[in-house]
Amino acid sequence: MINRKRIHVGIVFIISFIAVFILNQLTYFTSDDYTYHFIYKGHMPTPDIEKIDGVKSIIKSQINHYNLWNGRYLAHSIVQFFLQYDKIIFNIFNTLAFLLLATLIFFIVNSVVKVKRTGLLFTQIILLLWLFIPSFGQTVLWVSGSGNYLWSSLFYTGFLLFCIKNFNDSFIVILSSIVIGFLAGVTNENSGPATILMVLLIFILNLFINNKFKTYQIIGAISSIIGFVSMMSSAGSLKRGKMDVTTDIILNNLNDIFKSSLIHFYYIYILVLVLLLILSLTKQVNKKDLLFIFILSIGHFASIYSLIFVSYKPLRVLFGAAIFIIIIATYLLNRLYTFKYMQILITLGLLLFSLYNYYYAIKDNATTYSQVMEQVTILENAEPNQDVTVTMITSPTTNYNAFNSTANVKPDKDAWFNQWMAKYFNVKSITGKPN
Repeated sequence: MINRKRIHVGIVFIISFIAVFILNQLTYFTSDDYTYHFIYKGHMPTPDIEKIDGVKSIIKSQINHYNLWNGRYLAHSIVQFFLQYDKIIFNIFNTLAFLLLATLIFFIVNSVVKVKRTGLLFTQIILLLWLFIPSFGQTVLWVSGSGNYLWSSLFYTGFLLFCIKNFNDSFIVILSSIVIGFLAGVTNENSGPATILMVLLIFILNLFINNKFKTYQIIGAISSIIGFVSMMSSAGSLKRGKMDVTTDIILNNLNDIFKSSLIHFYYIYILVLVLLLILSLTKQVNKKDLLFIFILSIGHFASIYSLIFVSYKPLRVLFGAAIFIIIIATYLLNRLYTFKYMQILITLGLLLFSLYNYYYAIKDNATTYSQVMEQVTILENAEPNQDVTVTMITSPTTNYNAFNSTANVKPDKDAWFNQWMAKYFNVKSITGKPN
């Protein structure tokens, strides 16, 4: 007998794969990608520059990176692993990583309450990720950004799922929790700690509501804390992370974070509040639902407001917060199963907005890709140690473009990006001229 749910999910999976893969194909290396093709020895190229070639070179690079720049050794190891190979390898696996994130969100929802319409919910998850992941180009399509945000999210989302599943304690479960927890802790500075907080809340609720002491949850949380401390204790992070903490600075940061997060999440906040109101009035939510939403809300806001002590806050740092609010939204959409036509109407609305954005994303990325490949063609055909002039790209117009607000060719041949790109293409220097 044909399983219609699996067919529906399969169709959505294939369409989503093609759509995201095309955008990956239209995205070339940018910004730090050129730096991470080499064993890290500093922000600028050194005379003894060495290309990444195998696991030993990645380990050597990450030790240097840990001491000189920051402690995100998990994310940057993933980045440097893929930069060894032709970019199409990354494009394939990166597209699968995006779909794996959607799958993890699906299983988180399904672990708390049975999913009623599998294909429809999976579609909604994909659409919400497309619409509300911040700076999609930087966090999903850019190789270095994807390693730091998309790929890192697989570890802390996977750890959250692992703890929500409420496994029985066993040696394998506890050992797995130690490993997954540690990896979740070394992901990044705000989403990792937010996940630890949620896991601790799950442990406490299990203890006081269900009278169950889950050893693997508390040990996993401790392991995650150790991982986080190891990341934040890097010599590079300690040097770069210093910030004068005053009341004025904290209040200004708080104001900036509130505004930027509200602007980005405005529509999904409205969606969540409307769904909560409808489900509450129709008595479709219970204590278990509210506790789950409470825990995810704590994680969402913790990952946002922990940034008050960070001096540099690009929109992409809200990636983890986006994942947590999307889990809440999809959980509530699943609870709306008794209102079939409302679910379909919401899905159609999300689809129309997504198609509109996708059209402009493709157009914008295709334009940038064409311009970048003109640069690449000139550089590949240049003689070694030649001074090369290339035309700079025009400014991207959407946040679905990895070249939007990331470093690229500048007029100054001594700019850090120009120097790294010159090393990659083995030319003496690169100078940018206006388009």
